[in-house]
Amino acid sequence: MTMPPRTRMPRGFTLIELMLVVCIIGLLSTIAVPEFQRSNLRAKAAERITIMESVARAVADKIVNVQEVAPGQLGSPRAFDGEENPPLPVSIAKRPFVWSMPGWKELSMVVEGGSYYSYTFHALDADGTGKTVTMEVSSVGDLDGDGLHSHKTMYFTAVGYSFQPAGEVPDRGLEDDVGPDHTF
Repeated sequence: MTMPPRTRMPRGFTLIELMLVVCIIGLLSTIAVPEFQRSNLRAKAAERITIMESVARAVADKIVNVQEVAPGQLGSPRAFDGEENPPLPVSIAKRPFVWSMPGWKELSMVVEGGSYYSYTFHALDADGTGKTVTMEVSSVGDLDGDGLHSHKTMYFTAVGYSFQPAGEVPDRGLEDDVGPDHTF
């Protein structure tokens, strides 16, 4: 029995095949990269809503446990505030919270891993009775590094011993470095 002679098989790819593969990879990347960037920004924005609601719950817990917004004379406005945390300036990278800041050290909450946004809160008892407490939680950040800051503010109103959402100011991009420009 004799073996058939071995024929030499061509090895490798032709130049046209390689160019076709490179074109397909380029086409796929032009679709995938922008979509990845958009989904990354959506995830960062979702983190902001979660932290803002957590801040509102922690401030509400503090007010309910103490039974007043802040020490003061009866009948005068009382407020409970927290400055920008993490401190300004904003960055495209996550920054850790500073829990020793006034207002923040009194909250029973933790944000692990830092945040892309800086947050402030302001609770106000306008008539000093504890029945008309309103709260504002704001955020500012620059997620894509374009220099435009994204601001969002959520409002809450005391209903019995809890706070209910009372509205929000949608995202807006501003070129300034100031905090939220909506106050009570």
